[in-house]
Amino acid sequence: MRDLLAWIEQTGLGHMMRESGPWTYAIVNVAHILGVATLFGSVLVLDLREHKEEWVRAKLGDRWPGFGENQLRDLLSHAGFGHISVRVGARTPGDPFTVLIAAGTKAAKRSRRPGLLEHHGDPVS
Repeated sequence: MRDLLAWIEQTGLGHMMRESGPWTYAIVNVAHILGVATLFGSVLVLDLREHKEEWVRAKLGDRWPGFGENQLRDLLSHAGFGHISVRVGARTPGDPFTVLIAAGTKAAKRSRRPGLLEHHGDPVS
């Protein structure tokens, strides 16, 4: 497995991921999440609840100070997910950060295929 990962690291994709800055990794992750959601029809998002900890921006380069529950619900809804659930995860007393857990499912698109007794909408005689 290490040989495979070392090989991937040496490819053009590995080089691009290392050299292109922090947004490339975020974009690839979003594409990965949406791909899995499209394939399986559901998504689970873990992110921080909104916070006022400004040191996170300076020390970790955080550009978004978490999400509000309604904001996360709206993002999933606008992306076409239904049956959305957003709740607060476990929290340690005194910790300024709270994790939000959001889940949603994509409605299956129904495609009507002709049955055994139908052919292009006409009954078979």
